[in-house]
Amino acid sequence: MQPAAKAKIFLFLTLATLQCAAELQECTTACQCEMRATNLANHLGQILEQKIQTLAANGQTALRVLTAAATTHSRPNYLAPIAAIATEELSAQAAKLSTATPVIMEGVQRLKQLASHYQTLNRLSITPHQNSIAGTGGTAWERGTFTKQTLVQHNPADCAQKTTEEKNTGHDLATAKDLKFKDLKLHAGLSMTCARTIGTACSGVSSADKIWAQLELGQTVLATEASPLGNDGNYKRISAGPILNQLITPANVNDNQTQMIAALDDLNTITSFEDSMFFTAKDTLTNFISQQVLGIAPGTTLSTEQQKEQAAQIKANYGTEPTDFQKIIWQQVQHTAATYAGVKTLETKKIEQINSDSDLASAITLSLGKSNSETKAACPTVEESAEQIQKECKAETDKDKCNNKDGCEYKNGSAMLKRG
Repeated sequence: MQPAAKAKIFLFLTLATLQCAAELQECTTACQCEMRATNLANHLGQILEQKIQTLAANGQTALRVLTAAATTHSRPNYLAPIAAIATEELSAQAAKLSTATPVIMEGVQRLKQLASHYQTLNRLSITPHQNSIAGTGGTAWERGTFTKQTLVQHNPADCAQKTTEEKNTGHDLATAKDLKFKDLKLHAGLSMTCARTIGTACSGVSSADKIWAQLELGQTVLATEASPLGNDGNYKRISAGPILNQLITPANVNDNQTQMIAALDDLNTITSFEDSMFFTAKDTLTNFISQQVLGIAPGTTLSTEQQKEQAAQIKANYGTEPTDFQKIIWQQVQHTAATYAGVKTLETKKIEQINSDSDLASAITLSLGKSNSETKAACPTVEESAEQIQKECKAETDKDKCNNKDGCEYKNGSAMLKRG
């Protein structure tokens, strides 16, 4: 066999072994089933809490981005698509959380009740307890004597399946369609016999003869035995049956698992906004670059050169790695100056210095209100606009700043009004 073929077979066997090892097995005891139910309930609760925190953080991010976009007067406004995407996605994520939360909460409650049942079984499963009445002579047992015994609370030993169950991660359990819980009940049995010692039959009513009784409580199914009592000195179970059934069965849990998995899928869509690629993958942003920045008509298929220009603009203004959000986008946001209504007067600060949500909202209101007022003001004539731009251009001596100013261009060593 060729080495390559051997390697493929080895890889196949390894993967098969891992798959078998990862397959969820039925929990076999109450303590193991309790661990499984508790671990899954905790995992679901943690996921829900994490997503609530993520959504809250995204809300803060969206508010600051929107404030920066509203108060930025440079054109093109590179923060505009970020604000639009953040607002849209925040609404979508809130809807997902609203739908998934009751499903997750009901699942957690169901699992906690199931864990409580298994815990009760584990604590009530005891070593069979027995006591006896001794005969005292004569023909009646009414004179029989006995030694009083106090039933002792059962303290379960460490779960023998603990190590096995700890291999099942919260993710493994949450995505399993069959959680493999076991339907366990608390069974009780009462057994009696007449014996001198267990296994040695009675001979009459004497101090050596005893009536024995034994109580059993546990997860094992117990069955009654046929009458009569017999004379072999061994116990016969005269009463038996389940005395505590599961109110929430494994079938109940599995029936809801499909809905649970769908709710978790919804929660998984709630991701942090602090990721440049979260934004650069959206059509809203790429269309903004091609149409608003590069001036390409909507619906146009970009040429290779235009695609390169678009990519360069995205890289420069938004980045190409998740961590570029903090390095590029967030720097633009936090360093943007915003004016808001202070206690006594208008105040202007960098957004990173504004800690109140109401102040950020005030800045948005003032900025948008000002923009509307400016829109309603009388528009300057073409001649007035050209004159103003010419004045601003001539005052600009830096080549790069000139070329970035609307209506200006740098030619022959000086700034001038752009023609055409």
